[in-house]
Amino acid sequence: MKLGFLLPVPYLHQKLMYLRLKYFLIPSAIISTLTISCLKLTTVVQAEDIELSLPAIQAFGIGTKTLVKSAKSIDTQAFNQRLMEAHQNQAEWSNNFVQIGLQFIGGAENHRHQNISVVIPGEWEPGTPLTSYARVAIENGGWLDDSVAGNRYILWIVQGNEGELKIERALYANLCSRPFYMYSAGLCP
Repeated sequence: MKLGFLLPVPYLHQKLMYLRLKYFLIPSAIISTLTISCLKLTTVVQAEDIELSLPAIQAFGIGTKTLVKSAKSIDTQAFNQRLMEAHQNQAEWSNNFVQIGLQFIGGAENHRHQNISVVIPGEWEPGTPLTSYARVAIENGGWLDDSVAGNRYILWIVQGNEGELKIERALYANLCSRPFYMYSAGLCP
């Protein structure tokens, strides 16, 4: 486990600790960066298999540089049933992490900007069994709204008993644009 801080001004450190307590910004097992005025705080912690057991707010914060106020868990049972049927019918999308993510959120349409990243801890090659999980983050942005700038989904995909892929965990939050950028599962201010 690695942990590193850059804290040039003690006064700002106190403010960051307040933000940490109020918004759970810097949990112990995420990678996050926060910039306030001239201060940049970076926490780097290697978080592999524990990601699936982290509280939602901490798991959602992995891989983002934006403040996370809250995140919502999404039920995956109905989608996993659909995914299992697609696997049995040998549908091409049922073995593609990005396509599974896009099918889960309802497609790529209606978004001005979309960033998709896939992280697989350890060594893995296509065509071989998935030994841990694949984390798929889908960030939609560029919305023409005065309070909601976009949204973000994070999916953890694992291999099932019959070789099929399934979503083990899914989280969601809106990207609020006021009073500053932050992720929130609730209404944006």
